[in-house]
Amino acid sequence: MISNHKKIFMILAIAAVVLCILPLLVKQQPVIYVNSEHELTSVEQQFLSDLKTNGIKPIRHQKKFPTNAYVLWFYPPEQAIAIQDSSSEQINFIYSDAYYPFEWKGGKELPIMLTPHQKLYEHYMRSNIKSAVLDIKFPNAAARFIEIYQWIKENH
Repeated sequence: MISNHKKIFMILAIAAVVLCILPLLVKQQPVIYVNSEHELTSVEQQFLSDLKTNGIKPIRHQKKFPTNAYVLWFYPPEQAIAIQDSSSEQINFIYSDAYYPFEWKGGKELPIMLTPHQKLYEHYMRSNIKSAVLDIKFPNAAARFIEIYQWIKENH
């Protein structure tokens, strides 16, 4: 009987060790926080769904963001100055399909402007504003955003 108790104890000890190590072996899914000035459109919701399918977990968030968070704002470009004040350590992206520039003077750490318009992107680049061309209406937009996200994460 004593040997049976020892076997059961050993099995339980091994199971406990495996259960404690298991969370360390699971790779954490990258998270991006999402904030919008308006209700998300069906195109924006589909884009977020595609992000989740491609391995980035979008979290809808309205309040404060964690330190070093990556935040995607669906806001008009003129909100860039106000967004920079939300947190000094987070990386902000603004997606807007608006086709007009904004007054960026006085901005210290502006968000990365994501626009579907090539000419507006070129204007931002000439103005030394970090930006990228991204049109969320296309099926591969989530993969393109993930490329931008990974590049920023590695080079920031």
